Amino acid sequence: MTFKSIWLSLGLRFALIAVILVWTLTFLHRSVERPAFVQRSYCISDGFSDQEKQMIREGAAIWDYRAPEARFVERCEPNAIQVKIPFGEKRRWITSTYDHPGLWTMGLHEPATNTIWLMEDRVSRMSELRVFASHEFGHVMNLPDLSIEHPAIMNEAIRHEVETDFHLYEDDITFLCKEQACR
Repeated sequence: MTFKSIWLSLGLRFALIAVILVWTLTFLHRSVERPAFVQRSYCISDGFSDQEKQMIREGAAIWDYRAPEARFVERCEPNAIQVKIPFGEKRRWITSTYDHPGLWTMGLHEPATNTIWLMEDRVSRMSELRVFASHEFGHVMNLPDLSIEHPAIMNEAIRHEVETDFHLYEDDITFLCKEQACR
């Protein structure tokens, strides 16, 4: 056997191994389940006005477009995500923990209690409440706060542009698609 034929034989073996490896990894990637969301139904507290409830519904619905598997449905059932207004000790805990000079907390997703807390009295326009609700529903889907200089629903310092041009932004979609399959 010549030196050239040995190299050719080794090259074919490596190519065959590479094809098998790629096929195996592709199969494994397809068979890995994406994280399932604990709950997709939500229940809005009676403490919100009808107009506030509508803004919360719109905030939840914005995620449906790109991720139908994450569709939020307003249905008050035992394990539904509770959307509430914090009062008393709960409100003091949220504001003392999360408020910073020049930055007020407008909402909070608390996974341990399966609750979204919204500070409806801190918004000056209904469209603000819609943005804050959508941001908190994003946290329900395991999306992180983003520290970026341009608009996004999941930006930790929500910008006015998101309120006036309400849609999912590129960064929102990128992080959403990391969590589950998107259209």
